[in-house]
Amino acid sequence: MKRRVTTYEEIKRLLCMGELRALRNFGKGIKERLSPPRKLEWLQFEKIDEFLEITVQPIHRENEIIVPKHGSHSLRSVAERIRENGYTFERLASEPSLDEQLHKPKWFRPCVPVAENFDVSRLSPIVVTDLKNEHQSLDPGSTYTLSHGDGSHRSLVYAVRLLRGRERFAPVEAIYFTPREI
Repeated sequence: MKRRVTTYEEIKRLLCMGELRALRNFGKGIKERLSPPRKLEWLQFEKIDEFLEITVQPIHRENEIIVPKHGSHSLRSVAERIRENGYTFERLASEPSLDEQLHKPKWFRPCVPVAENFDVSRLSPIVVTDLKNEHQSLDPGSTYTLSHGDGSHRSLVYAVRLLRGRERFAPVEAIYFTPREI
């Protein structure tokens, strides 16, 4: 994995230039989320296994059907659950008949247009932070977790496409920032 230290100013400049426009939530709260003294780095996940070990954060009663509390949260495991259960993003986004305690179609709706128009060459950077200690026992090989709303849906679609053999892996860029607790 490649790493390069960056600054708040560089990220802000790229956002203003529109180069990071796909980072929907990242752009809205950039000052609050990245204000100094947070450590910022550019990462490049150069191997498929590095990318698939990134974890997805479970969201209570929204995505637990694929990101269970007591199972692995790695992109690989989540994508395998989708594949093994025969789910499509269209089905997850529209069928309230799936377990309502673990699933809200609304969480999956952003995945549908991403899946329909997926182009790995247009995959913009995702945002990752450190995996919290309480989740490391579920995913001992993981170091990073996706930040809410900053690439979770795109990363999940990409992981599913990779495991279904619909894509060849291309390196994924990410912006890493230290969590507030550090």
